[in-house]
Amino acid sequence: MKYFLTALLLLSSFFLSSLSAYDKVTKSRDEVLSAYIYLLSKNTKWPNENQIKKFKILIIENGNDIYNILHKMTKGLKLKQRDIEIINTSAIEKSKFSDIQVIFLSSNYKNDLEEVYRKIDHRPILLISEDVINMKYSMVNLYENIKYRIKIKINLANILSHKLKVNDKVILIGGSKIDVSKLYNSSLRTIEEQEKKFAQYQALNEKLKEKLDRQNKKILFLQKNINNKKKEYAHVLNMIKSKEESIVKKEKKLVKLYNDYKKMKKKLEQQQHSLQENINEIEQAKIDINKYSIILEQKLQNIQVLDKTIKKQGEIIKESEELRLAQSNQIKKQKLILFLLIIIAVLLLLFMIYFYLNKKTLEKLNRELHLAKEEAEYANRSKSIFLANMSHELRTPLNAILGFSELLLQDKKLASNYQKTIKIIYNSGAFLLTLINDILDIARIESGKTVIEKTPINIKHIVDDVITLLSSRAEAKSLELLVEYEGELDECIEMDAKKIHQILINHITNAVKYSESGKITVNAAMNNGKLRFIIEDQGSGIAQEDLETIFEPFQQVGDASSDTGSGLGLTISKQFIDAMGGEIFVESQLGKGSKFTIVLPYEKCKENEQVEQQHLPDTKKVIGITPDSQHLKVLIVEDKENNILLLQKVLEVLNFDIAIAHNGKEAIDLFKSYKPDLIWMDRRMPKMNGEKATQIIRTLPGGKDVIIIALTASATAEDKKHLAEVGVDDYTVKPYKFQEIYSLIKKYFDVEYIYQETKSTIHKKSEENYSYEMLKKEIKTLDETMLDELYNSAILLNADDMEHVLEKINEQNEVLYELILKVIKNINYGDILKAIDEIREEG
Repeated sequence: MKYFLTALLLLSSFFLSSLSAYDKVTKSRDEVLSAYIYLLSKNTKWPNENQIKKFKILIIENGNDIYNILHKMTKGLKLKQRDIEIINTSAIEKSKFSDIQVIFLSSNYKNDLEEVYRKIDHRPILLISEDVINMKYSMVNLYENIKYRIKIKINLANILSHKLKVNDKVILIGGSKIDVSKLYNSSLRTIEEQEKKFAQYQALNEKLKEKLDRQNKKILFLQKNINNKKKEYAHVLNMIKSKEESIVKKEKKLVKLYNDYKKMKKKLEQQQHSLQENINEIEQAKIDINKYSIILEQKLQNIQVLDKTIKKQGEIIKESEELRLAQSNQIKKQKLILFLLIIIAVLLLLFMIYFYLNKKTLEKLNRELHLAKEEAEYANRSKSIFLANMSHELRTPLNAILGFSELLLQDKKLASNYQKTIKIIYNSGAFLLTLINDILDIARIESGKTVIEKTPINIKHIVDDVITLLSSRAEAKSLELLVEYEGELDECIEMDAKKIHQILINHITNAVKYSESGKITVNAAMNNGKLRFIIEDQGSGIAQEDLETIFEPFQQVGDASSDTGSGLGLTISKQFIDAMGGEIFVESQLGKGSKFTIVLPYEKCKENEQVEQQHLPDTKKVIGITPDSQHLKVLIVEDKENNILLLQKVLEVLNFDIAIAHNGKEAIDLFKSYKPDLIWMDRRMPKMNGEKATQIIRTLPGGKDVIIIALTASATAEDKKHLAEVGVDDYTVKPYKFQEIYSLIKKYFDVEYIYQETKSTIHKKSEENYSYEMLKKEIKTLDETMLDELYNSAILLNADDMEHVLEKINEQNEVLYELILKVIKNINYGDILKAIDEIREEG
């Protein structure tokens, strides 16, 4: 408790000395009073804060001195995330306190304190008085001590009776709970030293403030650009959505037309079959009629013979009459058959007319189907062109946003709260870049432009690289990320390495997202020309009704947080797996995790083929080059000033000679006189683009020897081939990372980099146990200045605030450095303070 009070005392003394220094600099008592009014308001809690829309502070004084200073001081500030309104009055009897949170009564009105207090009644209002003797009606009184410092005196009973609460530090300073004067006097030497250093800190603070103002302006400018691009992106998404809805409607119409066509075709086939049967029946009927006609003629001849012989054969008259009647009936039947044949012929004619009309309708439907197909293909081509153009327009500003954000994050002098803000900007830009890449992948897949590029690979290298890349994410959530290789794996196979890399990243990233504990296992095996991956986690799992939709675009399931991504990862993985001729299976149960099985066909490498060794990019910060390295002349060809500035910032640590050209024509003219060793060539520029400029430079003297690296926002297979054809040696895609620039330089030139030492000062693993006596012994080796720095940083009880001190200590005493790490591990900052106090008492 003693050391805790000591720490609080020093914090309080530092606060008081800061205000005293402020008073000396401004030479104005009113400014100090105004600062106290704002700080007391900030450290007070009202019972109904959630209902307060605006904090109102009433200043009762003759004139408006305090009002003007406080109004200027709080301009642009917030009080508990709400606006502040400063009100001035000199008439107490006319003042109404119903909607006021803070009242300041200047010394001119201290005789009216009782009247003001009674007007407040029991409302939750903080009453601050000046130079009153009797605290009966005051809550907080500001007065000058014998050293002309502004001091605070508190009536805690009045504050609590109005349902207000104040910060314990304010109570401690006011002296209402404990007598801090003895503690103050006992530490007077430390306080005086802090006051001496305050002037130095204040000067440094002013410089930092100016620098922060400049950084804030840059951040506001970048934020404005991000907001504009977000609006443009939302507009783009709406246009894409509208196009997709139109395509879906047309696809439905095409499907309907195709179904009608199939029905019509089937019906015509049935009618043709029926017509053929009727034609066959007519032919058969004609044959029967001919037969009947021959028989009829023969019968007629027989009748004539019978008529001639009637007289002679009377006996057969009766039989002949019967025969005649029979023949007459037969003729009637033949007439009926002939009538039926005529009806059939008419029906056949009607069927032929109907068939002809249906044929015309079918031809019309085919023409409409062809037109609809052409319109859909045109819409798809337009979407691809639009997405490609938008990719360039979005990647170019993202190059500046991500690049300058990365530079700011590497600035250790930047305050931690600003680093957090810049980290948010950087992560938002990186997420937007991922979303753009995913949308372009989906567009290429939908347009059938997915290309499988098979190269010799070692599957273990790819899996190990992915695990190394994602292990930090798993460790951040205390997850165990394991790799299992089942059986023997071929060391050289032919597959598309980039797509396998992306498939594994998408699935393992999802496993990390949807897991809060347990382990994630990646199992790889080969058998009979099939490569199999099993990614299994113990996360939240997927509901059975969602299993059929997880591979659809923009679908997210489960209880992941709001930053779970675009919902395109599994869709892209599924499309890549299909394009490679593979299969994917999923098993999941809510609360017990998920299991994804991926099966891909592969071919063994041909003889003499070797796997090109792949390495993760070096993440160490480059701070220079060795004296023996090649000194280069570099030409930057770029039309955007922010991109020029970014590339200059990346290269300035290498101390190269740098020249600038803003378009292709300037680059050609400058190349003739400057003779650079390396050219960074932007692809799209006004007046003359980078491709045309490269072709011309290659024809100039020395043009074949210069290394030209393209800066492009697109790098499809067609783009790579085209860049190689125009004479570009290599390329990097915007937004590029700093290490990509350094790697490309090292690839073509004889340079060795000097890296910044990245020794972890706080999170270094060390034993938890340590000896206090040894700690005290080693601290004695420090000089007085270093003791002060160590003491002041330990008071803050924060490991991050001790980093700069630990770096200095490590240079002087490695044993002490290790001991302090163990102290921090055990959160025993009091041991450091105690040891320094004892050393000073002994000395």
